Amino acid sequence: MKKTNFDLGHLLAAIALALMFAVSYASLAIRKYETHQTRGDLTAYAQGLWNTVNGHFMASTFNYSVHNYWGGHFREITADNSNIFGVHFNPVILLFAPFYAVYPHPELLLIMQAVVLAGSSIIIFKIADDRLKNKLLALAIQFSYLLNLGIITAVLSEFHAYPLTVLFSALLIWGSQSKKMSWYYLWLGLLLLVQENAAIPALFFGFYLILNQKTRVRGVITAGVSIFCLLFITKLLIPQLSPLKSYMFETAYGSPLGGSYLEMITNSIRHPLLPFTVILSKANLIYLGKVFLPTLPLAFLAPGALLMSVMTLAPNLISSAGILKSQAMHYEAVGVPYSYFALILGVSNLFKFIKPNQKRWADFVVLFLILGAVLTQYKLLTGAKFSPQCVWSCRFYSALDSEKDQIIAAVPPGVSVSTQDYLSGHLSGREGLYLFPVYFDLADYVVISKGQEIWPLTSEDQTKYFSLLSQSPKHQVKLETDHFIIFQKIL
Repeated sequence: MKKTNFDLGHLLAAIALALMFAVSYASLAIRKYETHQTRGDLTAYAQGLWNTVNGHFMASTFNYSVHNYWGGHFREITADNSNIFGVHFNPVILLFAPFYAVYPHPELLLIMQAVVLAGSSIIIFKIADDRLKNKLLALAIQFSYLLNLGIITAVLSEFHAYPLTVLFSALLIWGSQSKKMSWYYLWLGLLLLVQENAAIPALFFGFYLILNQKTRVRGVITAGVSIFCLLFITKLLIPQLSPLKSYMFETAYGSPLGGSYLEMITNSIRHPLLPFTVILSKANLIYLGKVFLPTLPLAFLAPGALLMSVMTLAPNLISSAGILKSQAMHYEAVGVPYSYFALILGVSNLFKFIKPNQKRWADFVVLFLILGAVLTQYKLLTGAKFSPQCVWSCRFYSALDSEKDQIIAAVPPGVSVSTQDYLSGHLSGREGLYLFPVYFDLADYVVISKGQEIWPLTSEDQTKYFSLLSQSPKHQVKLETDHFIIFQKIL
């Protein structure tokens, strides 16, 4: 039987490895959902898809109620003025809509996210195998990728559209390496449809390609299309879709470079050293060391690719917001495929200096470095992220969770609800859903805590609203338990 360049047995091993992690990822994510640890981002997308399959295209009243609350002003919120694409432009999410029509529950999004992130590792395996011609090392790189904290935290921080970039970024790199140009531009297009700021990693990948004469034209096209999409979506499309008539995340997290893209560019031209002092701050260097630890030191042997992968995290690096550098959410996932591309190129560059009779020892050293780096990451960084006792605070179902489910089950389908953030995902299958206290006096039902889980309110605010509802002639108590209460609006 003729040997192929891509052995079927090893492909099946790569698929099996990805499937094993997908099941593990999904199981842990669902456990967090069942124990009411997920928050409003999952709710926003779940409600958007539920409304899409029920006649209101990507409407998420919950998403806009959050912005109502933090904006400190009342604005009428309906299914007709709450298109989620007016917050983040994520049309790739519509690929999930047919599945959501069959199974309209938030768990589906958690499962799909786990499958996508784990499945991207197969592409990383393929890139490594094509480049290194060593399937054992390719599988080791895939294993390291699946254990990367950027992937793990993206899976376990509920659901976000942005981490879906990892699949299309991996495919983009593969398309470029395999010189399949029609596929390359398809993956580029899909990557840019994941979210407006997915244009940033695409832009820097374009710059990386420009440095190589053989890929210069492709790089210019990639960079040009990325810049156009970023500006067109954030300056024109999102403001048209948003009832707020603006793109709220251009300046939401703050940056020393400026309050808008134009200010950042202008200030960087006027003060050429400013971007370097911002990006190369001590805090950022420590952050980058933690993020790229699993691919070091081998990625240093491909400095161009390593620099490109660092710049895919540019929004995190120029931001003043600590949450973007906490390594506790999904913000690092976007850079993971590019950092592993740098790792693969670094190994390839190392092998150019290895004599044939030293190849076996070199393979062993590289394998040791790859697996040692990812284990070192867990040893140094997992105190609050990924522990054997309970994976990233993924606790077991409790009596309080049973009480929460009792309360949720008492809310009829179809009615509008104002509720606490952590209960919202389980109530997302309805047209009108709001973050308490938004619409507390207008929603059909108010479902709130009597205990300590009252974010984003203070205990004083929660007491105030509880008193208003208790004394309101327009509301009555439908159900009360030890820790929760349901108020029903009297028609």
